[in-house]
Amino acid sequence: MMTDLRFAWRNISRTPGFTLLVVITLALGIGATTAIFSLINGVLLRPLDYQDSERLVRLWTYHRATNFTHGALSYPRFDLIRAQQDVAVELAANTPASFTLTGAGPAEQLAGEQVSAQFFHTLGVRLLHGRGFLPEEDTPAGRPVAVLGYGLWSRSFGADPRSVGSSIILNGTPHTVIGVLPPDFSFPYSNAEVWVTKPFQPLSYSAQQVNDGAVYLNVTARLKPGVSVQQATAQIARLGELYAKQFPERVDARTSVELMTFREELVGQQRTAFFTLLGAVGLVHLIACANIANLLLARFNSRRRETAMRIALGAGRGRLIRQFMGESLLLSLAAGLLGTLLAAGLVALGAVVIADFVSRPLALGLDGTALGFTLGLAVGTGLAVGFFPAMQASRTDLLPALKESARGATMGAGGSGFRRLLLVGEVAVSLVLLISAALVAISFVNLLRVNPGFDPRGIFLADLDLPRPNYDPPEKQMQFGRQLLARTAALPGVLGVALSDSPPLAGGSIFSPYAAAGRPLPAMNDRLSAVRHIVSPGYFTTLGIPVRQGRDFTAREIAGSDTVTVLNETAARALFPDENPVGRKIVLGITNRTAEVIGVVGDSLTESLVAPARAEVYFSILQRPKNSFTLVVHTSDPPAILAPTLRAVLQEIDRDVPLIRPRVMADVFSRSYSDRRLSLVLLAMFAGTALVLATLGIYSVVAYSVLQRTDEIGIRMVLGATPALVQRMLVGQTMRLTLLGLGVGLLASSYLTQIMARLLFGVTAFDLPLYFCVALFLGVVALVACWLPARRAAKVDPALALRAE
Repeated sequence: MMTDLRFAWRNISRTPGFTLLVVITLALGIGATTAIFSLINGVLLRPLDYQDSERLVRLWTYHRATNFTHGALSYPRFDLIRAQQDVAVELAANTPASFTLTGAGPAEQLAGEQVSAQFFHTLGVRLLHGRGFLPEEDTPAGRPVAVLGYGLWSRSFGADPRSVGSSIILNGTPHTVIGVLPPDFSFPYSNAEVWVTKPFQPLSYSAQQVNDGAVYLNVTARLKPGVSVQQATAQIARLGELYAKQFPERVDARTSVELMTFREELVGQQRTAFFTLLGAVGLVHLIACANIANLLLARFNSRRRETAMRIALGAGRGRLIRQFMGESLLLSLAAGLLGTLLAAGLVALGAVVIADFVSRPLALGLDGTALGFTLGLAVGTGLAVGFFPAMQASRTDLLPALKESARGATMGAGGSGFRRLLLVGEVAVSLVLLISAALVAISFVNLLRVNPGFDPRGIFLADLDLPRPNYDPPEKQMQFGRQLLARTAALPGVLGVALSDSPPLAGGSIFSPYAAAGRPLPAMNDRLSAVRHIVSPGYFTTLGIPVRQGRDFTAREIAGSDTVTVLNETAARALFPDENPVGRKIVLGITNRTAEVIGVVGDSLTESLVAPARAEVYFSILQRPKNSFTLVVHTSDPPAILAPTLRAVLQEIDRDVPLIRPRVMADVFSRSYSDRRLSLVLLAMFAGTALVLATLGIYSVVAYSVLQRTDEIGIRMVLGATPALVQRMLVGQTMRLTLLGLGVGLLASSYLTQIMARLLFGVTAFDLPLYFCVALFLGVVALVACWLPARRAAKVDPALALRAE
């Protein structure tokens, strides 16, 4: 074996140019394929960082008829499921909360979670210091306690283990620190740094709203050993139906419950994109392998006399095959080494890019699994590209080969058939990739053309959370809001300013039931479910949302005055079809209070750019003051420069109120379609590479055919064939194979593109005009690729060709 490898090394070292071309071509395919596999392995396949993570599931509510999915659970529904289920060891609930940390330097805003007592135990998390929550601490009478994330513990207490038992002030209330989470702990659905108890007493809902079915709890369960996801789903669904029958009057009664594994929820939306990219890069690698197989076939064929002499000297066919295969394996292993270096760089870049749209914390790199994949891919590539050429070369006929010159050697029928098969395959694969890239490109263009219903240009956003003990009286919240709006509006370059509890594309919208007043009220769960917004006067003007009917909120609407509301067009059509809604009244949410409609505004895509507009109902923040809200500023200056100025304004108003998550709406927009942009860029790169490789493959097949058939061409021309006839013959033979490849590619595309339907927007997976245009383009490229060498063949001097023979 070592002798065969030394022989192979001597052969490939004699042709450094050929060796370098093969190694680089294969390295690109191996490196790109390994990089995509590593990302998939890290995001989709690697176990989550929890004990027995495959048994962790999340519970969500949905209502298909109203396109409501992925909703939280209410406390009454959670309580019923927890009491009657027997498929899970434990169920834990959590709800997001924000806290202002004071008492130790400048006020700091913290993301947090209110969790049930068994939360960390359900996840299987062992604390670094201290302990988790006790059941008695999760009751209304329980003392305020907190578990800190490692980062907050390090910042606030210098990572001192003795800090367990000390006190911190959250929202003006002292909390005892009872535990510290390990540094590698991460909860993929939240960036919380502090965890407290009592999720059944949420900060944002009244007791009546909780008891009437307000949905706000995120529920995690750990299945019992041996219980499948399907079994648990069936039981949880039955309990959801039982809840609807027992409590039909509750606002969440019409929703159903679904169960998703942690992995499915974290990466389910991106699974299609990742596997589409893996398939695309795999197809590019196949084209590269086809070209290399063609080159090796030509290389081995050019050594027919050498092969014949070795056979004459007693070399067996098996020995010849091993030596030829040794060359392809050495080339492929060298490509694998170079491809590993390329993959390392691509994975590092990919980890940064995909962090924008994958909620799971990532620690990506070339681990043992990825390196094993690379080795297997390199060996498999070497065997794949070298096997058939080696088999063909080992079948050399002894006497004819000893008489032939290297240029006059001809391939056997098997070699010609293999080349034709490779050419058809290259064209088909290239067409699939080009059509896929074209579909994603059109989808991306359609997404960029979407009118969101508001103007994102020059918009600056920042969150604020007022410490509750200091701002519990609504009058203080209103006073703070007025000061902030007035001082911000006076800043240079500010064109508009407003407050909102749910700005566009922020996520986490709150849905409430509504009905038209003055008519028989439908059951609570049959009312219109609309997104509720609380905004200040000037919000619509600041964002450029047009007022279609009536008017905007004004400073006249204050707490204690008659409640007024503004509907968007979708809500107005649903509540008052064929009527003017202005002046009419609606019934609000669970409390059945009424509000007068004073205006109708245009629909805006505040939830997602790819989802249809939802019904939305707006209320004035002056009538419904809030502790937490978002500052929305329209400025003629670059929005990003506003943050330092606004921090100074807040320091003047209240030093304990920090500016949270300052951001620019343009960046929010960009992140909302970052996954589609990544898919487009990578698919376009893969498709472009495939096009270049296929073009080179077609060119090389025709060029090599011309070289091998020089004597035949000379004879044809001596017998009267014109240069144009010779050119048409060579082009026609290749184009027939190209047309066959296009046909195969069209059939394959009609099936394979269905898999990537989730990536498409505004275009169907089977777009016949698009398919035809892309196929025509590839056909023209193939025509040019085979016309150039055919044109050169038509200029062959018959006398010189025959003399060479």
